[in-house]
Amino acid sequence: MSNRLQVFNGTDLTSIRTALTSSPAWSFDRVWQFKAKVTSGFQRSLKFGMAGGTGFLAFDVPANADAKVIQVQGEVKTEASVVSLNYKGSAMDLLPHKVTFAEICLRQLPCSEFTGCLPTSKYITNSSANGDTPETCCMPKMCSAEVNCAPSSKYEEYEDQATRLGDSLELCCKPKMCSAVVDELCVDELNPRAGSGIFGSTVTECCQQKFCKDFTGCDPSHDTSKLSNKFANGSMRVGFSVAECCNIIACADFNCSKSDLWTNKSDTNISGHSFSQCCDPLYCANYTCQETSKYVMKANPPVQGNADDRCCDPLYCANYTCSNTSLTKMTGGDRFGSTDEECCEVALCIHYNCTDSTKYWKKPNLVETDGVQGPRLGNSDDVCCTPLYCSNFSCSSTKWKSKAWGTGNDTVLGWTHDQCCAKVLCENHTCTTDYDGDGNGTKWYKRMDTNSLKWQGSTDEECCYPLYCSQYVTQYPTKWSRKPFAGTPLMGSSDPECYDPTMCSKFCCDSNKSLALVSDAEGVQGSTEDECCENVTSNATR
Repeated sequence: MSNRLQVFNGTDLTSIRTALTSSPAWSFDRVWQFKAKVTSGFQRSLKFGMAGGTGFLAFDVPANADAKVIQVQGEVKTEASVVSLNYKGSAMDLLPHKVTFAEICLRQLPCSEFTGCLPTSKYITNSSANGDTPETCCMPKMCSAEVNCAPSSKYEEYEDQATRLGDSLELCCKPKMCSAVVDELCVDELNPRAGSGIFGSTVTECCQQKFCKDFTGCDPSHDTSKLSNKFANGSMRVGFSVAECCNIIACADFNCSKSDLWTNKSDTNISGHSFSQCCDPLYCANYTCQETSKYVMKANPPVQGNADDRCCDPLYCANYTCSNTSLTKMTGGDRFGSTDEECCEVALCIHYNCTDSTKYWKKPNLVETDGVQGPRLGNSDDVCCTPLYCSNFSCSSTKWKSKAWGTGNDTVLGWTHDQCCAKVLCENHTCTTDYDGDGNGTKWYKRMDTNSLKWQGSTDEECCYPLYCSQYVTQYPTKWSRKPFAGTPLMGSSDPECYDPTMCSKFCCDSNKSLALVSDAEGVQGSTEDECCENVTSNATR
C-alpha cells in the first residue's frame, strides 16, 4: 500500500465509481455491505471507512491481520461519483509497513439478511437477491400455489383465489359450516354434533346418533334411567324415549325400613321410587320412648319420627346427682342415664383431688380396717384430705412474721407465707452505718420503694445496696493507702473503712536540707516533706 490515504486509486477507483453510478440501488440511506480479506504488517489496529457525511462502512483492521475477513454493513452517506475508502489516520503512520486488501466485494445487503418480509404467512424471502426493501427481497405466497382446499365437504375456494395471499387453510379456504345445514341433515334418530364452529356439510361430519345417555325424559318419581346405557354386546344403547331408555320401578322393590320415618304401604302393587310414593309416615306423637331412664319425650318433637334419638331428649349423667356421698359420678360427659346404676360408682379417695393443695394434704389411698388393708372410700375433703392450719406453719423468716390471728388461729387453713404470714417490709429497716437516719450509710444505702413494688425483708442484704471500697477514692492520697484485697470485697465509702493511715514515722526527711521528722511523727499522717518534716535550724532557734 502507498503513502496515500485512499485505499483505491486510479483505474480501480474509477471503475468502482462508474459501477455504483449506474446502480439505482446506490442512494442515500440504502443499506450496503463491504467485504474483503485484509493482511496487515502493523502491530496495532488501523481504522478505515468510506468518506461521506460523518463516515460510513467503518471498520478496524486488527494488528498483524493475516487474510482476515472483514465484513460490515451500513447506510450510504455519499454520492457514487465521490466514493472512496480511506485510512482514518495520518498518511505518515503508514510508512513502515503496508496493508493489503484482496477479494473485495461491495454490494447491497443480501436479502437473506433482510427481516422485513412480514407476515411470514403471506411472504417469503428471496434469498438469491440483494436489497433492503420488501419490494426487492420479498416474494408473495399465493393461495393457488400453496394450499389445496380439501376435503371439499369442509372447504371451498374463495372467489379471489387466484390473487389471494396465504399458506394455510385458514387464510386461503372458506369453511363450510355445519350450522348452515344441520337442520336439514340431523333428523329422526340424529342429533347435531355437540360443539360450536364445526366444519362440514355431511351427516357424518355434522350429526351424531341419539343415545339413551342423553335422554332426560325419565320421570324420577316412577322411572329410573337405564344407567348402563349399553346392550349386552357393549355398544351404546340407542334410543330417545321412555320405553327405550327408562326402567319402571315398582314400590314392591322399594325398602321403606331403611329410614325410621316410614313404614311400607299395605298396597305394594303401585309404582314409585321414593318414600312419599311407596311408604306411610311414622309420627312422634304415636311413639313412646323405649329407654325411659335415658330418654324423655321432647317438649316439641318433630312431626315425623319413630326412634328415641329423634323423638326424645337424652338424659345425661352429667346432669345427675348421685344419691349419697359414698358414690361418685362416672367419667365421660356424654354418658346417658338418670340412675345411680347408670351414672355412679363407689367413690374412692384415689380418684379424688383435694380442693386446694395449699390447704389440704391428700390422705393415703389405702386404709387398714380390722386388720385388713383396702382402698380409702370417699369423695370429699373431709374424708380424703388432711386440713393444713396456719397455726402449724412457721413464719420464721427475715421477710415474714406471724399474723396476729387472735383466738381464731387454729381454724385458719393455709400452708404458704402469703396465707399464714404478714410481710416484713424494708421501709422499717435501717441500713447498718446509717447513723443519721437518711437511708444512706457508709457501707449500705436504702432500696427505694415504688408505686408497684415494696421491698420485703429485714436485713441489709434484702433492704440495702452495698457500697464497695473499690468504688471509693480518697481525697488525701498522701495520707492514706488503700487496704489490701484479701478475697472478700471490702465494703465502705470512707477513708478509715477503705484505707490504712500513712504515718510520718515511716517517712525519711532529707538531712541535707536541714530537715527532720516532726517530733510527734507517730501520730501525724503524711508521706511528703511538707506533711512530715520541719527545719532543724528553725527549731534550734526557737
